[in-house]
Amino acid sequence: MNFKSLERILVAFVCILVFLMLAKCTVIFENSRIARAKIRINNMSKLAFAYYQKNNAMETMQNADVWEDDLCTAATFYRYWVRPGQAPGQVDLVATRCSSGGMPPNTTRPYNLYLSCDYGTGQNNWHCSYQDNGSACFGLTK
Repeated sequence: MNFKSLERILVAFVCILVFLMLAKCTVIFENSRIARAKIRINNMSKLAFAYYQKNNAMETMQNADVWEDDLCTAATFYRYWVRPGQAPGQVDLVATRCSSGGMPPNTTRPYNLYLSCDYGTGQNNWHCSYQDNGSACFGLTK
């Protein structure tokens, strides 16, 4: 085996390692974005609960009531919004991953990460679903 063959093997090995590291880093970065989104949704839930205590209903709740604007901006990875539920105390607090217009890199497969809150029963559940086919994501139910 000559020196050039050894160089090629070494370069191929390094390329494989770099590829594996990049894949792992992508997962780590997305998990950190999800953690940030959950913190922001938890803050939204406190404002939503205050809204429920004042109005005893969620049907008329707007994004502004939880200080959100439903926009992907250059400073965010998600757009945050509210989806009133069927019963008076129910609401979904949603973070939709930006596919364009958000802080780079945008995702190629948008998903909705959301907290379903039922302030009447006190039950809250995390959910996640991809927008393209509605399947569950990140180990959460859809």
